[in-house]
Amino acid sequence: MRWALILFMIFSAYVQAAIIETKGSKFLNVIVEESLNELPSDYLASVKNKVSIEEATFKSDELFKSQDLCAIDEGVKFGITKNNKISISSRLVELAKNNHNSFDCGHRNFRNMLKAVIIHELTHVKDNKEKISIEPDFQRIVGVKRVQKNSKKKLINHNAGTSPDAYEFSNLEESLSVNVEYLILDPEFECRKPATASFLSKRLGIALKNECQKNYKVLAQSAFLEDNYQLAVNIDPKRVYQVHYLFAGKGQALMSRWGHAMFRLIVCAPFRKVAGPECLQDVSHHLALSYRAHISDINMSYSKGMFGGYPSQLFILRYLEVQQEYTKFELRDLFSAPIKLTTEQKNDFLGLTLERFWTYQGKYYFLDNNCGTETVKHLAVALSDEESNLIGSITPLKIYKDIIKQSHNLTSGDLEKVPGMLDSLNESYQFLRNYLPSFSEKSFKKFLKKTNAQVPLFLRNWLVNTV
Repeated sequence: MRWALILFMIFSAYVQAAIIETKGSKFLNVIVEESLNELPSDYLASVKNKVSIEEATFKSDELFKSQDLCAIDEGVKFGITKNNKISISSRLVELAKNNHNSFDCGHRNFRNMLKAVIIHELTHVKDNKEKISIEPDFQRIVGVKRVQKNSKKKLINHNAGTSPDAYEFSNLEESLSVNVEYLILDPEFECRKPATASFLSKRLGIALKNECQKNYKVLAQSAFLEDNYQLAVNIDPKRVYQVHYLFAGKGQALMSRWGHAMFRLIVCAPFRKVAGPECLQDVSHHLALSYRAHISDINMSYSKGMFGGYPSQLFILRYLEVQQEYTKFELRDLFSAPIKLTTEQKNDFLGLTLERFWTYQGKYYFLDNNCGTETVKHLAVALSDEESNLIGSITPLKIYKDIIKQSHNLTSGDLEKVPGMLDSLNESYQFLRNYLPSFSEKSFKKFLKKTNAQVPLFLRNWLVNTV
């Protein structure tokens, strides 16, 4: 039986200017109605033309044999939008009507899957009109190499293991539609992807359900294998007093010539009831957020680093360990400056931190998707457009200058410097030269460059641990 239903008259309170016409079974009409009821009343207000939704047979239906939602071939199409015409797989409609089983994947059952496809395709219609998927903050949140005006651009994030639907990584417009599906239909989405949920809620007028409890506890990573993922830390906004821009001065290695960009979280000690200035003293509880290439090779490959051969990940580390890494082992100065953030901005920053820690794995390029670019994208999500435009650099040193030295009012100016240990070690070295004539180099830096594994271990340890 062929049904045609003009929903403009019945559902004008929901879709306002848009006219929705469904062609197909009575069951499809029911699901369309249910899907529209899930959406905000003005969701399609910008769409002035008629939108038709109809059943269709797709070529990929030949692959759509399984009645197990978790075993459907990746090549299967569920819906297609062309202009304002939405085609829905008749096979999916059939299964949604007749298969009432629950599954441990995706949207859990075929009925919800059909609703998700309708919401997904309606979001494409909206996006085609409003260009939401190319908005800078959305791009930064979901993970792109650089912000562009191309909704077909693939995401740099490909962490399929944490996604209920890897189709979201296809391009920006698919990422938008997939994430809207889950925001509306999955009450756990707000806790899995707090930054994405917050952006979509504000931008699309979709009320958050607040039915899940965010878990802000994560296991800190460490360069020391015996400590890696052994310490639980809490990045709940209520426990974080400030966010700092953390900058390590330039090092000797090729990838360190521009310094290293990070963040420092001023996390309060557990005994403090209120996050305040006293938390600056709780250094042992402070954390460092560092975007780095995840290098599992014994020897780092510069060519892999140049061409995206290593994953880019957000590491959450103990601040004191990072301080030791740079000042003691790499002899580099470390600078920490508070960034001016409102309570809402701090919440947005930490929401993205939580989401990135669990769901982000991009590609690290030494030149154009590195610690600097990742740090700027992360911070820009929390800042206003006017504020983020004040940071026009991508190298850690220039970012430091934009935030600290340009008087852009992005920081209070309370800069903390932790000097590298070069001067202290040089003093010890010069003392040793009086007793070890074989130390002929006057410069400690030159000595370090020439020294190798043949230098006695006790002497190396003595030099490092003297101060």
